[in-house]
Amino acid sequence: PASALPRDPTLLGQLPVWAAMTVTVEESAVVVQAVVPPGATPGPSPGASPAPARSPAPERASTLAARLPGSSVFVYEQRSLGQAIVDALGPLLADGSEDPTVGQLGQVLALLGGAEGLFGWMGDAALVVTRDGDRIDGGVVVEATDEAKATALIAQLRTFLALFGGTQADFREEPYGDGTILFLDLGTARELVSVFGAAAGQLDLPDPGDGQVELALTVQRGLFVAGLGEDFVKAVLDTKAGAGLDGLPGYRDAAGRAGDADTFQVYGDIDAAIDILTGGGMLFDPAAASAVAADALRLLG
Repeated sequence: PASALPRDPTLLGQLPVWAAMTVTVEESAVVVQAVVPPGATPGPSPGASPAPARSPAPERASTLAARLPGSSVFVYEQRSLGQAIVDALGPLLADGSEDPTVGQLGQVLALLGGAEGLFGWMGDAALVVTRDGDRIDGGVVVEATDEAKATALIAQLRTFLALFGGTQADFREEPYGDGTILFLDLGTARELVSVFGAAAGQLDLPDPGDGQVELALTVQRGLFVAGLGEDFVKAVLDTKAGAGLDGLPGYRDAAGRAGDADTFQVYGDIDAAIDILTGGGMLFDPAAASAVAADALRLLG
């Protein structure tokens, strides 16, 4: 029984104990379906209080497809993201672990209103990549079930940057749609790639140039939207009824084949992916991408 399972107070321990997957090729679509068991709550460690019961993710049709741009070529959508995060953190924080990292995490969450206060406003969420001609953009779209809490989170982020960012904290605001977009300056693309290359272990990444990179954030119309630069955020806000992802025949066909109700959904435009990976609209040239792949294989080997 689930109550007899040994307690694993790590996030890894919250993963399902099994999963089943089927892959079928149907005419112009590749359909992958996965099934995992409902989240069983392991028994507590000796002396720890019982962990709260974990709620299974609801199965339903996409609530975000109509709000995402029709230029979307990849979408990972998770149902009830906030509840999933709260359920994952609950056993970790309730275990009474002596790990200082866990204790620090609990203290930070307490200052920000707890896991429920920080993540509870999040409904369904999607990680999105869009393509408009040769331009590739991407970001995150989250259903804001409580816009006031989502807006407060952005305000907390801005206050934190103002207090601790010093002269490096550079942000601006721009009225747009029914609200305001907050832009945070992340530095130049070359600086970001340099940091990533060092963190990845001396990867020789291609030079993307000195263009400034901004993180754009907004909460309005029941959505929290974040993206690198303004184009993705504005594309989401400008999406009209019938012109979203759900209006694309390819998406409707794929969703219909996979089933309308699910706990998460992954959609990809295979033709667009092949074109991007082979150089048509690629962020970096194929030769540079091949060099990065070779470096990655060398590090792994």
